[in-house]
Amino acid sequence: MSASELLLLDTSVVLNVIRANDVARRMDASLNLRSRPDKPLTSVISIAEARAFARLRN
Repeated sequence: MSASELLLLDTSVVLNVIRANDVARRMDASLNLRSRPDKPLTSVISIAEARAFARLRN
């Protein structure tokens, strides 16, 4: 596997996947997020942003 095959998901993608909405389904269909042999990467910044957003929404 080369570095060009790895995916780094930004915050908006992570939030859509968490919400399991139509946008997430379209992204999964086009990028094969759930069926890839490698796991998509997420930055610590995206994780922190998602947690902060969750705290705000409580």
